[in-house]
Amino acid sequence: MRIVSSKGSVIHCALRSRSTSTNFSYLHSLDPSLISLRDNQGETPLHIAAGLRHLKFQLFQLVYTCDPSAASAIDSQGRLALHNLLMNFYYASYAPLTDEAKRLRLLLKAYPQGAARLDNDGKTPYSMCQRHMSAYARRLLLLAAPSLDPDLLRQVNYEARRQLLFLTFAAVQKDGGDTLLRRLRKHRDATINVVRYIASFC
Repeated sequence: MRIVSSKGSVIHCALRSRSTSTNFSYLHSLDPSLISLRDNQGETPLHIAAGLRHLKFQLFQLVYTCDPSAASAIDSQGRLALHNLLMNFYYASYAPLTDEAKRLRLLLKAYPQGAARLDNDGKTPYSMCQRHMSAYARRLLLLAAPSLDPDLLRQVNYEARRQLLFLTFAAVQKDGGDTLLRRLRKHRDATINVVRYIASFC
């Protein structure tokens, strides 16, 4: 029951086959210790879940909740679940509301030091997908580990402010400046709400 093959436990296999959250919960209830087992590559179920494309966030969050400490677990290649996530999402947009971005935020919250963790090949999660990341994802990683590249962090912050300014003009063009200001005056915290309002045009 605990180990079905060199590929790991039944939970590893269920995740690789993109099982449902209900099936995962059932397997975990049969033997909670399965969540901490590793396969022949030293990967935890969280490593598997992080590396799967298009996995529903609900299932990823369930795996994480069952064993949050796995966010800092290292496999036989010296990689974290964070490495797997970023290595396998080369072309993801990482817009703040995507499932990929939610996974990224969850792993960084659990183990922010992981952003600068070197694997056996000398690669950090940041370096594995540097060419294809959006400014949003780069900023999250750099905020978690500013020592990665302080100059780039300043550049990314500048890009984010420039994009926000551009979207503000787009909102004004669509709705008119007076309408935008009237909307903001209704709220006590205008800064948060201007971001929410502008994001609605994305």
